[in-house]
Amino acid sequence: MTVGQRLIAFLYKSRFRAVARRLGLARFAGRGSLLSGTQHEVFPSNDGTVGIRLVGCTALFSVGTAQERHFLETLGGEGRVLETFLEEISPADVVLDVGANVGLYSIFTALKASDGMVIAVEPEPHSLKRLQENVELNDLGNVRTLEVALGVDGVVLHLTAAASPELGSHTVLSYSGVGTVEVTSRSGDGLLKETQMPAPNLIKIDVEGMELEVLQSLEGSLSDKRCRSVLCEVHFTRLKAMGKRSDPSRIEGLLRGCGLSDLSWIDPSHLLARRGKSESS
Repeated sequence: MTVGQRLIAFLYKSRFRAVARRLGLARFAGRGSLLSGTQHEVFPSNDGTVGIRLVGCTALFSVGTAQERHFLETLGGEGRVLETFLEEISPADVVLDVGANVGLYSIFTALKASDGMVIAVEPEPHSLKRLQENVELNDLGNVRTLEVALGVDGVVLHLTAAASPELGSHTVLSYSGVGTVEVTSRSGDGLLKETQMPAPNLIKIDVEGMELEVLQSLEGSLSDKRCRSVLCEVHFTRLKAMGKRSDPSRIEGLLRGCGLSDLSWIDPSHLLARRGKSESS
């Protein structure tokens, strides 16, 4: 790890984490950024789209603002995480993307799992619209989008959307107010059964502080031996603000209890859990 990478890792682990993210320290531009450590090609255009090539897959994304273009061209500062996740995927896999946002992970995942399926879950309407645009732009017939929040079944949540949908920082509040969107959460296992979706082989979760609730709602799917890997972004600063300091350790315990005992932190925020060899047989 370079000096720059160690500095950013420190900022992400410390009380300066939120400030670092707002200042864009995780989003140094372009190919081979400090944080991602990955190589990707960007093909900008003047028609409101940007093309990105990563791990042999080329994806197109709609862009409406300079901020959105920057987010996509830098892979949201998560290039190495995205690349690691894509390496887990086989062509026939079923992937559940919880908190799909505008589809950065979903689109590349669908291209990699070309004979499989991506189930993209996104409750925020503006992000969902952009996600659906990106699915259509890439002519992907293997993506199913669901406008729903996962968690405790039947709980009404008040979602505040980020100023720009591509940022994905949609926060759950305990009260309604100006700019909030009311959504009713659904059990992940229950929703998959109701919509007759196949069992996921991989799951990606980015839900801004609601990680544990989502994982608890998917315990049946997580315990299914067909589920090989889970990528979960753990929002330490938000969890602390929500009074949920114990959630990171509880997340690790839940994953181990479901047989996903091979745990590794790709970076200070992203936990990758793989099914242990003894649990796979």
